[in-house]
Amino acid sequence: PLETNCCRGNQVNDIAATKPKIIVSFGSVPLNWFLSQSAKGDQRQIWMWRGRRIPVKIGTHQCWYYPLVHPAALLRTRRRGFDPFVHAFERDLLQVFSDYESGLPEPEVEAKENYYSGIETVEDYTRSGLGKVIHYLRAAAKLDASTIDIETNSLKPYNTTSKILSCSVGTFDSVIAFPLEHSQSQWSTVQLKHIYSELKNYLLSPGRKCAHFTKFEMEWLTHKLGPEIAHRVTWDDTAVLAHVLDERRGKALEELTEMNFGFNVKKLSNIDTKQLDTLPLSEVLLYNALDVKWTDALRVVLMDQVVTGNLLPTYNTVNSFTPSFVAMQIKGVHRNVSVINQFSQELLDRQHNILDDIGNNPDILKFKLSNGGKYKPTSNPDLQKFFRDFLKVPHPNKDSYNFNGKFSLTEDILAKIKHPVAEKTVDLRTTSGNLSKYVEKLLDKPSDLFPEGGAYVCSDGLLHANFSQLVAATGRAACENPPLQQWPKREHREIRRVICAPPGHSFVAVDYGQLEARVIAMLTKCPVLSKEIFDKIDIHSFWTEQLGKSFAPEMLKTKQSIEHLRDYVKNKW
Repeated sequence: PLETNCCRGNQVNDIAATKPKIIVSFGSVPLNWFLSQSAKGDQRQIWMWRGRRIPVKIGTHQCWYYPLVHPAALLRTRRRGFDPFVHAFERDLLQVFSDYESGLPEPEVEAKENYYSGIETVEDYTRSGLGKVIHYLRAAAKLDASTIDIETNSLKPYNTTSKILSCSVGTFDSVIAFPLEHSQSQWSTVQLKHIYSELKNYLLSPGRKCAHFTKFEMEWLTHKLGPEIAHRVTWDDTAVLAHVLDERRGKALEELTEMNFGFNVKKLSNIDTKQLDTLPLSEVLLYNALDVKWTDALRVVLMDQVVTGNLLPTYNTVNSFTPSFVAMQIKGVHRNVSVINQFSQELLDRQHNILDDIGNNPDILKFKLSNGGKYKPTSNPDLQKFFRDFLKVPHPNKDSYNFNGKFSLTEDILAKIKHPVAEKTVDLRTTSGNLSKYVEKLLDKPSDLFPEGGAYVCSDGLLHANFSQLVAATGRAACENPPLQQWPKREHREIRRVICAPPGHSFVAVDYGQLEARVIAMLTKCPVLSKEIFDKIDIHSFWTEQLGKSFAPEMLKTKQSIEHLRDYVKNKW
């Protein structure tokens, strides 16, 4: 960055003089030069930005900019046969030429004087100020489409201290932001109740309501104003629009404004979002309003791209998941507190016993003498020194143990090393992982032994996980905090007892039958496959028999071996 900044003036002058319509660069260094990202924490990674078309303004000249992966990186990661990274590079390069030949629109980098235009904030708590908020909400209720954004003091609305600090509503041309429960807000209880009532009427009005990552607004406002906010409001989501256009990460508002308008909207405020309730209210309201103005601008631009790309049906499908996710999040999951307390102590005791066994191993004792008396089982450098340098263990996946410092010791590698410390290390990782991921954070509160206790528990005692359709590129639902979908299913399945059904209820396990085959039949409209499904033919058993006869007839001799082969055909073939 230092060297490139030294030459920046000459480079800017050169671009201004030549006036290119398109600039193509290779690698992360020029990417961060064009986006003016010099601070280490702000650096953009090329894999998330490659192939995107970005409007940039270099000096006085505006043009389109295409960042591509550096060919040297492709050579370093080159795979035999089909290489997806090389294929993506070829497609990105072809797209540049295709865009140029088809005729590009004029790039528009938003002028600085437009950043704040049309924004109004309200800090007048008289009848006049209240009237202004109500008048604007009623006017917005008549719009065909508008955008809303709320600022809160926490991620979830279920804690006793959770508050909606402010709200902003509007369009790109006209936005209002007003306080709600911010510590510096001076609304009376009656005034605040009136504003919430008008806000609910606005939300339930016929026009489409948009937000960025709508699920956040939907969850908070549904919890505050009632379930109809999730199911009666027609919601749009600019994050879903961006995901449908490009499923990679990079859907934050600041990234999307950079990609589409040539500037980072979050850099205009640059405030600590974890301290919103203590920051000056005027700063919070302006931050809130900027989000609405530029989210609404994205709504128009991205929706146009989705419609042009014939992706509207896909967008509608993906967007339709959000109300169901919100309903699940609000419902929450009950904890089995007695089991959590039992497992936390058992896993902690097991962790200590494993550490004692490792520490008392004769080879470890000898190693510590040569390593300054130190050995940390959770330290990869220590593990490498012990197995590679001290024991001279050949790497199971290599012909020798001289790897220029690269000595991977993942669980599958350790399982192949015939040494008690390797076995105990795998056991330690499993035990520590089960404790930290599935048990400790479900305890009531933190303690000296369990510092992360209560991390997943809300004031109502429930677990309100976060579901999303925008994480997995395949479109599958993802879940975090806690990761309910990742509870152990085969080994250590007893961990699943940490959650339970509500009092007076029972858990019921439900699974789709031959789901993949049904989806394929619906997509292809294959009459043969459809008939087999209607005739209730077990497709997995059919292919088990066919493949078994041709390739593994010995697997068809016993019930157990048939079940084993069927499992392979169903899940791995």
